[in-house]
Amino acid sequence: MAFIVASDAHSHARRAYDLTGSLPVLAREFITQRIAQLETGAAAPDHTFERQQLLSSFGAEVDGATRIDLSIRTKDGDEHYFEMKSAKPNKGQCIEMKQRLLTALGIRRSARVFVWWGVPYNPYGTASAYAHPYPLRYFDFKDDVKLGLEFWNFVGDDAGTFELLLDLYRQVGLEYTLKLDELRAALAGRAV
Repeated sequence: MAFIVASDAHSHARRAYDLTGSLPVLAREFITQRIAQLETGAAAPDHTFERQQLLSSFGAEVDGATRIDLSIRTKDGDEHYFEMKSAKPNKGQCIEMKQRLLTALGIRRSARVFVWWGVPYNPYGTASAYAHPYPLRYFDFKDDVKLGLEFWNFVGDDAGTFELLLDLYRQVGLEYTLKLDELRAALAGRAV
């Protein structure tokens, strides 16, 4: 769904995008060390610091590659890379997302490149109320995460995208309520 919405609203969108290129050895080492620091709690997530470290990396380069769930190029030419997982990812998923996003930034190394954990649904209602422990250890929610309403409004390039999608889901739900009730009744009557 996000790919379809983004394709219509932005200059370009891709899903399951294999991003390849080179990145400085220093950037690759920073990513490894940073994830280890976040995992042990030796450092708190800090988007500004991480971004600055990767954008200023220099020196010998090595090949790098990562797969990004959703890539968007805005009409202004900015590039946004999203890793999209459930609203309550486990520790391994958080590490994987963080590594992919930092690698994407390390490969692209441009002030016009942005990386995000994109969460289509926020079970906590607001970003400030988000309380699942694993992502809090790895992501700076203010600058690393687009959650629910903020995610959809960005993907749709319109402040009303989230509400429009909710209205569409409600309409579909109303149209299929009777059919779903009939199916539930039929399934409930089956012998197991």
